[in-house]
Amino acid sequence: MTADIKTQESNCYIPIWEKQTHVESEVATCFGEKNTWLIFANESEICLKTSELLESRSQKIIYIKAGTNFEESTYTNKRHIYLDPFNESSYNKLSNLLMENKIFPKFILFFWAYLDDSFDFNINDIKKIQYLGLCSVFFFNKIISPDIFRDVYFVSFSKKQFSIKKNDTINYQMSPLIGAVKAMARENHNMHVLNLDLDDKSEFSTQGMIVNKILSWSRLNLGFENCAMRSDEMFLQLYKKTSFYTESKTNIFKDNGVYLISGGLGGLGLAFAKHISKKTCSNIILASRRNFPAKNNWLDLVKNDSKNKKVIEQLLEIDGFEDKVDVYNCDLCNHEEVEKLFKKIEVNFGRLDGIIHAAGIPARHIKHEKKVDDIFASLSPKLFGALNIINYSKVFNVDFLAFCSSLDSVIGSIGNIEYCAANSALDVLSQKLILHIKKVVSINWNQISDVGMACDFVRNYGGVIGENSITSAAAAELLEKSLFGNIGQLVVSKIKI
Repeated sequence: MTADIKTQESNCYIPIWEKQTHVESEVATCFGEKNTWLIFANESEICLKTSELLESRSQKIIYIKAGTNFEESTYTNKRHIYLDPFNESSYNKLSNLLMENKIFPKFILFFWAYLDDSFDFNINDIKKIQYLGLCSVFFFNKIISPDIFRDVYFVSFSKKQFSIKKNDTINYQMSPLIGAVKAMARENHNMHVLNLDLDDKSEFSTQGMIVNKILSWSRLNLGFENCAMRSDEMFLQLYKKTSFYTESKTNIFKDNGVYLISGGLGGLGLAFAKHISKKTCSNIILASRRNFPAKNNWLDLVKNDSKNKKVIEQLLEIDGFEDKVDVYNCDLCNHEEVEKLFKKIEVNFGRLDGIIHAAGIPARHIKHEKKVDDIFASLSPKLFGALNIINYSKVFNVDFLAFCSSLDSVIGSIGNIEYCAANSALDVLSQKLILHIKKVVSINWNQISDVGMACDFVRNYGGVIGENSITSAAAAELLEKSLFGNIGQLVVSKIKI
């Protein structure tokens, strides 16, 4: 074990859920001052009952509902604003309306991502519903101004996105929202964010408990909290330091095994391939959307000043002329290409022992220049790529699937709302039971000091790699160690979280 990997022993965390013991089930008799509540409302039971409770306590409520055009209406003494969740201009109109009418919300309850889980979603469905969750928060984040939102408490509601108790069902479809609201909290110092995850039982019986949690949380002025309710119990997500390393004679990578690395031509993907090749004589498949030269041309190309020369040199080093590594061109977001990829693996090898999902695209542009296309550019290779991998790998019995996530999805990151969202989707998906894969783990990497996105950014735009970083070699060793034992998510950070 190297000195670098030993150093990381004190820099790893796992998420835990701590039961809260002092949350009243009956709502407080006094709310204090009359506050304005902006409620992104749907027809869920929890939304309707929570709204009724707030109305009974004489709170001022403005309902925001999804529609096809921006319009305002008042009936039965309730103020409703309809906006088109697919249209950014609707959110700009909402901002103007609030400013013109001198409406300054204190609380925002976001129920749009709280969806019925009684049916399965395909990838196209998941893309569409992001407009009710991720994209709506993305648009809303762009209109946040201290002129309107002076000191505001934003509460997003999710349904069964975390495994708290044994046999909990996991719904990952709206999981990108969790990373997005963390980024929103980091970008706006006047905003505090709470995510409340409910199950079926808590949906129908705990409105008083929920409102009490919101009120008590608001008095603490915390930046972000992630809470879950199961029946009438409240849990808070914390991160606990872990030391999971064991000196084992067992090799997680098998001789003559077959391992697939998506994003395989990236710096981290190549580091993982190099690590596996040193451990065992395995077949390593690097999947990349790049139109990379065929293997039989590598020796000729490496002699020339080819744009692929540096990568080919690393591939030849990994390969060691033993025909251990190859590159398969594949866009993970294209299900037909992914299907062909796994059929090719089945024909050529007849087995697949492990998958490392390292594909990804960094955030682009500053906050007010970001477009919806930027959201899906980051989300697609992470979440939709992972779903395609899971779906088309069913022909194999796979030992492990490792997701390369980011510390950004745990602590939030300024200017990276789409990247935080994409990685939080992997963190939630890793909790889901996948029958043909023995172990799934999501690793929230801090910065990698010698390769990858952070290095590329420094190389192109200047700056320095932060202290909260590790080498790619140490990351590869950490990944291997995480595959032993019962860790489903591992957070790597030198900074306390």
